Amino acid sequence: MTSIVPAVKPFESRIPEVVPMQEDDLLTFTSEANFLSSALTTISRGEVILATGKAGVCKTSICLMASLDAGLQGLRTLIVTTEMSREQILNRILQLMDHLSKRKQQQVLSFIEIEDRITEPQMLSSYLIRQFGERSGTGQMLDLLIIDSLHGSGICPNSSKIYAKIYQLWALCRSAKLTVLATTHITKSNQMAGPSTLAHSCDAILHIHAGGETRWLSTVKNRNGQALGEPIPLKMAREGKLTINPHGKPLTGIARTILPGAGSPSEVQVALGIPKLGERSKISCPSLPRGQIAQLLKSIGQMSLGFSTEVFSIEVQVVGSEVFRKSLHLPIALAALSSFLRRPVASAVISLGEIDLNLRVRPLPDPVAVALAKEIELESMPAGSVLILPKADLKEVADCTNAVHTLGVETLSDAVERVWADLTPIPRQCR
Repeated sequence: MTSIVPAVKPFESRIPEVVPMQEDDLLTFTSEANFLSSALTTISRGEVILATGKAGVCKTSICLMASLDAGLQGLRTLIVTTEMSREQILNRILQLMDHLSKRKQQQVLSFIEIEDRITEPQMLSSYLIRQFGERSGTGQMLDLLIIDSLHGSGICPNSSKIYAKIYQLWALCRSAKLTVLATTHITKSNQMAGPSTLAHSCDAILHIHAGGETRWLSTVKNRNGQALGEPIPLKMAREGKLTINPHGKPLTGIARTILPGAGSPSEVQVALGIPKLGERSKISCPSLPRGQIAQLLKSIGQMSLGFSTEVFSIEVQVVGSEVFRKSLHLPIALAALSSFLRRPVASAVISLGEIDLNLRVRPLPDPVAVALAKEIELESMPAGSVLILPKADLKEVADCTNAVHTLGVETLSDAVERVWADLTPIPRQCR
């Protein structure tokens, strides 16, 4: 008798082949909004990214900088603004690309479209379907959709029909490989507004916090990469432009000095960085007179370099000596500026001198100047060293040796120009 039940083939265990993501499937921000690529590592086309945070934390600026970056790459962006007019958005864009040439600005603007007539998010799906139909075959398909903001004038968390329309929009964009960057409102408890399904529906969530002049970019969720790492500090310029703040990771500045009578040269180390999220700036200088150090560092802010004790946390220490003298002012200032500028002081440079509130380098006390001349005669400093000291003390040490080159300075600005020849700092009161 023939069986009518088909024979069952033995089960074969197969491991699916992993297909690597192609470059065409990725959206990379390389210039104006490179911090987005740093925060998310990988951004795939069709990914839905939500940016949330309190009012005034530069959510709109982040989105507009993404549109500039895309435009510079020849990628087309549609900006749907529900809270600002088209003219306001355009003016913001023009401010953000003030540093670009006129030709680059025109190129960017040719790839950006702004729509301010959509006031409700449930209108977006039908609008986008019309856009796809009108653009089909024109070679002007969209690469990036920016929605600022998704909540517009406000959506009740229980408006399930409205949120269902938003999720339909996500599905439509994913099928068209259209990347979405949308800003959202935030609740009083510092959570993204809307139901929990909104967070589940997207691929990535960025949370922007404000801390003084710094904006912290945190990756709360990232379906395609790492999340909850260290927040990225962003530096904000006056026009709203954001860049990755290099001082997120402190770099120690080192300046060599000599304390006459103490023997071999000592080393001053200063590490300057922005305070962590939720912390205030502070000055730490164990075993050193904090008031005097704080006053010196605050005075450096008179120079037109952007240095400020209100923005940075600063650590100061003197290595190789337990004695503090006012002649350490100059090496401390140079080490602080080295950390701030992220440029080293040449190891051959040895500096000393007291700095007053007007940034003048005052003459050394007579006993110190005499002791310094003896140190040079005893060859305490390596041959080839460059000694920067108050100009008034050059005569005291000029004839001591030919092995050490001496440079006299009258102000801290003079010393900065000697150490970094391409810098010409101007005291603010002189501008």
